[in-house]
Amino acid sequence: MSHPIIAVDNWLSNQAMARKLRVLIALGVALLVVLSSVLLAGAARWWQGRSASRALTALQVDLDAEVRLAASGLARRLESVRRDAELVHSLAGDAPAQDLKRVLDRLDSADDIIIVAQDDHGTPLAARGVVVRSGLQALQLGWLGAQGQWVRLGERPMLAVRAPIFQDSPGQRVKVGYVALMLPQLPGQIERLAARQGFAARWLGGDADPAPMADDLRMALWRSDAPVLGEQAFDEGDTQRGVLQKFGSGDEVLSGAILNLPTGSGPVPMRLLLQQNAGWLQDGHAFVIAALLALVTACLLVAVPVSGLARRYFVQPFERLGDALRGDHSVQPTSSPTAGSPHSEFDRLRDMANVLSRENRELRHDSALWSSVFRHAREAICVTDPQGRIEIANSTFLSLCGLGEAETLGQIPGFLVGGTEDATQAEEIWIALRKQGEWNGEVRHVRIGEEFPVCAVSIFAIRDEQGAVQHLAAFFSDNTGHREQEARIQYLAHHDTLTGLPNRARFMERLRTAVQTAERGGRMVALLFIDLDRFKVINDTLGHAVGDELLRTVADRLVRTCESGEVVARSGGDEFVIMLDRLREPADAQRAAEHILAIMAPTARVSGHELAITPSIGIAVYPEHGIDAEELVRNADVAMYYAKSQGRNNCQLFSPRMAELAEESLSLEHALRTAADRDEFILYYQPQIEMATRKLVGVEALIRWNSQQFGMVSPAKFIRIAEECGLILQMGDWVLREACRQRAEWNLAGVADFPIAVNVSALQFRQPEFIRRVEEALQIYGISTTQLELELTESIVMHESGATAAALRRLRDMGVALSIDDFGTGYSSLGYLKHLPIQKLKVDGAFVRGIESDKADRAIVEAIVSLGRALDLTLVAEGVEQRSTITVLSKLGCHVAQGYYYCRPLPAEEFVSWFSQFNGEGKRQFQSATVTPEAH
Repeated sequence: MSHPIIAVDNWLSNQAMARKLRVLIALGVALLVVLSSVLLAGAARWWQGRSASRALTALQVDLDAEVRLAASGLARRLESVRRDAELVHSLAGDAPAQDLKRVLDRLDSADDIIIVAQDDHGTPLAARGVVVRSGLQALQLGWLGAQGQWVRLGERPMLAVRAPIFQDSPGQRVKVGYVALMLPQLPGQIERLAARQGFAARWLGGDADPAPMADDLRMALWRSDAPVLGEQAFDEGDTQRGVLQKFGSGDEVLSGAILNLPTGSGPVPMRLLLQQNAGWLQDGHAFVIAALLALVTACLLVAVPVSGLARRYFVQPFERLGDALRGDHSVQPTSSPTAGSPHSEFDRLRDMANVLSRENRELRHDSALWSSVFRHAREAICVTDPQGRIEIANSTFLSLCGLGEAETLGQIPGFLVGGTEDATQAEEIWIALRKQGEWNGEVRHVRIGEEFPVCAVSIFAIRDEQGAVQHLAAFFSDNTGHREQEARIQYLAHHDTLTGLPNRARFMERLRTAVQTAERGGRMVALLFIDLDRFKVINDTLGHAVGDELLRTVADRLVRTCESGEVVARSGGDEFVIMLDRLREPADAQRAAEHILAIMAPTARVSGHELAITPSIGIAVYPEHGIDAEELVRNADVAMYYAKSQGRNNCQLFSPRMAELAEESLSLEHALRTAADRDEFILYYQPQIEMATRKLVGVEALIRWNSQQFGMVSPAKFIRIAEECGLILQMGDWVLREACRQRAEWNLAGVADFPIAVNVSALQFRQPEFIRRVEEALQIYGISTTQLELELTESIVMHESGATAAALRRLRDMGVALSIDDFGTGYSSLGYLKHLPIQKLKVDGAFVRGIESDKADRAIVEAIVSLGRALDLTLVAEGVEQRSTITVLSKLGCHVAQGYYYCRPLPAEEFVSWFSQFNGEGKRQFQSATVTPEAH
């Protein structure tokens, strides 16, 4: 009995049986393809429906979040508008409509909102918006919900929120009104959100009468035969599919939903129709696709045997012929040939062909390798004949030339051609190639007559065995990036990166050159040294970003003021220098400096802040004030510091006396560094009197310096020096401890229980351990926190940072009183002030002293007092020197006075003596000339 495999092979050898088997297999495969296509189409339809249901669920969550976010945002914005309107109304006291209009006019015009305000009778107060329809004027706002409500005005709905305004306003005609904010763009956002999920959205409207609705979004997913439940806008017999067919596009609906979009209660609850069509999966499209798949499968089944026959009878014979011609070892003789037979000659020829074929393959491989390297090299490469005509070039060289290969071949590169502007260089190249066989350098002309970016070129000669030049090979690399980098480095080395002005090094080079030129020509050169006043306060208060933008603004203004030939540079920090070399007399430099003061006078708006820019300018002129650049800069710097000592915002021409004062300032600094160790600091105390009761309610501790070398030094001198050299921290710690020690000593002596106010610098307050130092001082000397008061500058409390606010709250919670010193002289944010834990405002003495003679000073004091009383703060007036000033301040509503009218600052022993004799009236005492009112 034969083997089963042999039997099967014999059975298959029967051509008739094989033909029948192929037909059966083909039919079975076709039937399988059709069934698979139908199943795939059904699965795809089921999957799309399932995906649509998921998309509806996700869209429900997204729409819920979108509406809630919009409603909460409108509510917050409405609350802000309402507070501002009531604040303006309480301060201005005009008609409510006029006050509200002021608030609306200050709103950003880019806000796409509608604002409507009415009184309790429906009378319009004010309206504002991108679109103001006539229907808004007649809209009754009383029924709107405070948390958001849908309103239909026109064809599309909008979201609205309402809040009462002007409640309980005594003396006003309007006692209760309403203001509403409406968001017209929300429906568009909802439609776009639905479109991103593949749904078409359409607004169906709602009931005509007000009806309460739930706060959430309700969505129902359904099947095609599910009835409409809870939707009174349609007939009871309508199904969801019917509703969607009625309002949809007419296509077969795959899935959809009808959504209620309420946020509160109102007359028009909105309904939104969402629809997703079945698309290409409807109406038997799947069967067409299945037929196409079956046809493709049948083609593949037929292609397999046809391709096998074609390969057997057409391809393989040609492959064997090619192998024989190439000498392929895979074609082996079936038997060993005998010598002299045709087979032996054939084998010998085949072996020779194999050797030649192997060598040819190696050559082709090497040639292809080097050709690939040549084509893909990043450097531009070209090979020329001995006369310089290009024979071959890679793609990088063609890109460099900007020509095609046909246009490039046969041309001579521009740098090898004589008679152009590079003729000298071309001659040098040919000489070097003849003598050394190579040349390296930089060229600009690659194409004849056209200039290209700088290229570094290496050229060498290719010689034959006899040494004759056969070719020239040139390698190019674009040097533009390297040149640009070098230029950038040079620019950064000589320019300020923030302002783009020349830096100090570059300016000194220009100044030295100008001095040398002026020396030869007998001319003058002036140097203006400019320093911005109180720039550090702006930097520390508003941040370095604002400071940098302010420096750029100053640089732009200085550049605009200068004429051609004048040099403006940034020396460093907030210092600028200007060189003037077209002077007839030193007064020209003085006039130029005064012009700069005028240019700097207008305020600058930087990052939303209106900032005043005042410079102090020092002037030095060659050759009167210096014979070289370094001496001019030094003397101009001295003159600038003298300008600062004269009150800032002025210009000073250098004089030898200024140098003496600078040396004195340096000596003071050296003595100040050892003053604490020598126990040269003293605290003086100036009383603060409550004007209504004429009682002492506190004292301010003021540091004085009794130097062994200079005697009694004015605080106006040594405090500025301490801030500049960093000694203010050490000095501030000493004042804090000494004030606490003195208060403890007075407690033991039974002196009245009043607080001591201590001045705190911005640098001292921002130290991380400042609060700990305050706690230590209180604990060491055992005094109550109510017996210590800290006076802070505006630059400290107006620094809107979390750390500053937290530190102020912690000090308040400890029981330490806080006051703002010299209020009105710095940068104050009234909106931020009301949130600060401050108990006192101290009106600067500069305003108080002119309150009787200067209308502007009086107006400023009145505004500060009104603000303080509105915020329930204690008002302290500094610099009170006349009885008449007390009368004016009392009428304005100020609480406490401090100044020479009551008492000058006194040492502790003299202060106790004065206090024991104080009867509520001032004696206007003055100390000797060593202490002046300004020393306070």
